[in-house]
Amino acid sequence: MPRMYDISKKMRVFLDCETTGLDPAIQEIIELCLMDVDGNILFHSKIKPRHIETAHPKALEINGYNEADWADAPYFSDVAEEIAKLLKWAFCIGHNTGFDLGFLKAEIKRVDEDLLKGVGYHMGDTVGMAEAQLSDIGLDSLSLANVCKFLRIELNNAHTAKADTEACRQVYLALRQAGVRDRWRWKRWNAKRAD
Repeated sequence: MPRMYDISKKMRVFLDCETTGLDPAIQEIIELCLMDVDGNILFHSKIKPRHIETAHPKALEINGYNEADWADAPYFSDVAEEIAKLLKWAFCIGHNTGFDLGFLKAEIKRVDEDLLKGVGYHMGDTVGMAEAQLSDIGLDSLSLANVCKFLRIELNNAHTAKADTEACRQVYLALRQAGVRDRWRWKRWNAKRAD
């Protein structure tokens, strides 16, 4: 029986959002990156918040927010349609994807609920992949920085959307293709690091 569609041909979009806090009902995306499986940037921009007064100060500190650097950034409403088109029916992959898609869906819904159709329908998560592949060989934290360190993947400028998206993409590719030898090598590297 022929397959309805080939999942291997489905567009994979890696994503990361930097936000003004943890609650998508009241807080906003302030930076977003979408990248394809080959590392090509599909979308990357700072996003100007409309309600900075709802921001959590710690989130702004972590994300490096300052008014001057965001002065020329678009509002989410200016880019919502473009983002929704890129994500529609795509296989969305992130590090804690539910968080990022929760914010994206809330932001898109505020602009036009009809744009949500097909956004976030399929998703993958490198947190789950790392837990399944690495927790039994010594990984002690599922943070993106720690997973990258464990796999010897470079992560510079953490908590910027572009750097985190690229790191997530590399983690996904490493874990997706991992075999017994890879797991043995990672276990040895990290055992030596602990000594």
